[in-house]
Amino acid sequence: MGFDYAQLGDARRAIEFHEQSLAISRELGDRQAEIASIGNLGLAAALLGNASRAIEQNDQQLRLAREVGNRQEEGIALTNIGLAYLLRGEASQAAEFFQQSLAIAREIGDLRNEANALEALGSAHIELDQTSRAIEYLQLALRLQRESASRRGEATVLRHLGRAYTKLAVTSSAIRFYEDALTILDQIDDRRSQGIVLDDLGNVYAGLADMSRAIEYYEQALLNFRDLGDRRAEGIMLHRLGDAYTRLGQPNRAFRCYEQCLSIAPEVGDRPNEIRVLISLGNIYLQAGNMRSAFDCYQKSYIIPREIKDLEAEASAMGNIGLACLHSGEFEYAIAAHERALTIFRQISNRLVRQENWVILETHTDLGAMA
Repeated sequence: MGFDYAQLGDARRAIEFHEQSLAISRELGDRQAEIASIGNLGLAAALLGNASRAIEQNDQQLRLAREVGNRQEEGIALTNIGLAYLLRGEASQAAEFFQQSLAIAREIGDLRNEANALEALGSAHIELDQTSRAIEYLQLALRLQRESASRRGEATVLRHLGRAYTKLAVTSSAIRFYEDALTILDQIDDRRSQGIVLDDLGNVYAGLADMSRAIEYYEQALLNFRDLGDRRAEGIMLHRLGDAYTRLGQPNRAFRCYEQCLSIAPEVGDRPNEIRVLISLGNIYLQAGNMRSAFDCYQKSYIIPREIKDLEAEASAMGNIGLACLHSGEFEYAIAAHERALTIFRQISNRLVRQENWVILETHTDLGAMA
């Protein structure tokens, strides 16, 4: 039952069922079922975006699997830990876990988990900007999924190949892989995965500046997620639609999408999307010359990252506050806000140098234009 809810995107309900399963397995002394339940709890935590909790659960899964000598479950746990690190943005560390999982799968002849580990390695190398290497892993995974006649697995790998070719800007190939994945998902009636791939296609067309086509795909994805009752995904799609209508120069329609999204994000605990939509609303108000409302949105988008300790989002929000001050003619406050954003960016890591440059250039360019 927990798997059913996880497929529907209701990770909280999935956790309830997996916790019940864990309690029963411990009561019966069934170590194998206990290991599987702990692993499922880790995956459900990952679905909720809680990477640290997922790592904690899957570390426990790994320890128990090694205690009982279950090599297959050990490999699954290693993949799950890697996925949690990937969720946290630590692709190099994730790849190390995937390699360990791949070695075990090949050692014991576990073709299903070999395919899963190869697919995961492909995803990690996409994030590491090693796209050609990613495609090699994904092609191997695709061959194994087809040999094992796993239609859902085949569709998942096709989707990741679409991601890889999107990153290479070979959009014709990306679209072909996404459409192939959609065909399979339609045949097996996997509505949730369909929604994800429809979103991917919308993003491809948005990247091509074909916003009308992007909106078509986003709206189809939105309908899927609404039918499934997946409120988190519904909120994300509403934000995508808002951004698309903004780019089309239709701020009123964008505003309606953002407002609906803003009512969903706090309800489902999606703080990152709440931050993004507040910034998007602030941008609309800023363009309309409504400085007070823009500032209010940016201020709220600054408070949330401080609560959840997201330094990158905090710095971005402070930069937006600086822009609002700049457009209001409050130059001293603008400089102070941008200096604060710059300080935070420098605290994070060297990978944010580009954003440091944005803060510096944005401030001095705009101040020069207004002087």
